Formats: sequence, C-alpha cells, structure tokens
Amino acid sequence: WGAQPVSRAMTVSVPATADVTAVAPTFELGNGASVSPASGTVLDFTTQNVYTVTSRYGASLTFTVDVARKPRAAELDVRDGLVLWLKADEGVTHDGDNVVKHWQNRMDEQRLRPKSVATAPVLVQDATKFGYPVVRFRNASLATDFNEALPTGAQSRTVLMLARYTDPTNMSHRWGGFCWGSAENAAAFGFSLEDGGPRLAIQGWGVGNDFVSDRAVTADEWIIESVTYDGSRFVHFANGKEIDRQEVTYQTKGRHVVIGGNIREDQFQDMDVCEVLVFDRVLSAQELQSVHEYLRTRWLKRPSGLVLMVF
Repeated sequence: WGAQPVSRAMTVSVPATADVTAVAPTFELGNGASVSPASGTVLDFTTQNVYTVTSRYGASLTFTVDVARKPRAAELDVRDGLVLWLKADEGVTHDGDNVVKHWQNRMDEQRLRPKSVATAPVLVQDATKFGYPVVRFRNASLATDFNEALPTGAQSRTVLMLARYTDPTNMSHRWGGFCWGSAENAAAFGFSLEDGGPRLAIQGWGVGNDFVSDRAVTADEWIIESVTYDGSRFVHFANGKEIDRQEVTYQTKGRHVVIGGNIREDQFQDMDVCEVLVFDRVLSAQELQSVHEYLRTRWLKRPSGLVLMVF
C-alpha cells in the first residue's frame, strides 16, 4: 500500500427491510494484517463507519463504509391480467399456534378459509433453505367462492404455483393440489399430482379431462409449476420446461377455489406452498419466463445482504 495512509469509500447494499442498527461484519485478512474495529464487532450502520486495515509492515488502508437499503431484487413485473395472487409472506392470518385462519388474495379482499381447525394448514416460518415461510398443508385445505375475476368456461388463463409435494407417493392422496371450478366433467381446472402417484398432472375433472405428465416429483423437491390455456389447448411446464400439451376444451364452471385438496375437498395433498398466481390471459413466452425468474429469485435464491470484503 505504500508508506502513506490510503482512504477508500465503500457502499454496501442490503434489502429495504434489513435491520442495520446492530450488524457484525466479518473479515478475512492475510499476511499478518489487522483491522480496527476488529472483525465481528457489532456496529450501527445507520451512519457511516470507518475501518482501518494495517499491514504487517505498518502501512494502513482506511475504508469508509456506507450501507444503502434497496428493495428485494425480485419484483413481479408482469401484472396485467393478474386476478389471484397468494403469497406465504403476505396476507396469511393465523392464531397463536400458527394455524391459518385465512389467506387473502392480494388482488382484492377475498380470503381462502379452512372448513374447520381440524383441516386447517399452518404457517411455518423459516421453512425454506433461505429462511422464507410456507403455508403447510397436511390433510388440510383452504377454499372460497371467488368473484367474477377468475376465468370460466374456455376463457384463456395462465396459472403458476411454487410448491413442494412432501409425500408424493402416498396412495391415499388423490388429485389434491390447487384448482377452481366444479366437480363435473371438464368443469374444473388446476394443478394436481396423479391419483396416488408422484407425476405432475392437470386436473379438469373426469376421464379424458385429467392429464398426467411424465414428470415425477420427489419428496421436498421445489417445483415452479405453470400452465397456459388458450381455450383449446393447454401447455404444462415444470421449472420452465414443457412437460405436456394437450388439445382439450374445458368448460370451467363456477369459481370455487381450493388449495391443498381436490375441488370437493374430500381428498388432500401434503404440500408446502410459497406462492400462487392466476392470470386471465395467456402470458407470452417472454412474460412466462419473467414470472418464472421472479419466483426463482424471490424464494429459491439467497437474499441479498450485508457483504464486506477487504483485500
């Protein structure tokens, strides 16, 4: 570094919600260098902090560190036609035991509710690898009758869900997942696993209306599942890759919405759910890719945080 002290400025970005009043940055220093304040010292970063690194030869390097808050990088940019939006970290009301009372649609005031406490899911904090919450369904479901916003008949739609099926080979679990409509032939629409098996499926209700893909899931595998339907054909995706497409005419009837079970709420699927989105149109390939990337970044990647490196 030379004989004269050297000064540098450094700006570190953190999420907007981060608490920076008591942060303890850590450093790795080589070649006999030291730092003051010491690595791991708790400091208030609502104002600037100055670190001085001294080499083993006595030369010093001063860092003035500013912490700047920034919003979480993952924001949903595609919202045109979005009619249902459920997020595990927003709109979930629960009791003191984390038993869910209702899950509110972010697009309006409507709420999905359990039939009873006995069939209610629970909100689990820090359930994912990076500490995000999930709504956990174990022989449980939430349901409601929505307004006119959800697509019916053969209207176009796009549906996405980020979830993991935690017991996909349980033969007692039959056609549970996320869907809306009525328990009549071709009158429902949504995601499911095959009847008692691990393969992803589209549920339309009835023989010739339910379609099982070749894509099997494993326990605790996170899946971004999506489907587009243009009135005569659906295209089914898992983690952005097409797994099935079929020519079929659905006549989705009614707007009874169920998550965790089938449309009659008499069969259930064990699953953890982070987010569900329903659009009343077919998203373009570019839009669908954008929403997939949003879900991956939002839930499956390490959140941005305070990182300070000294070389």
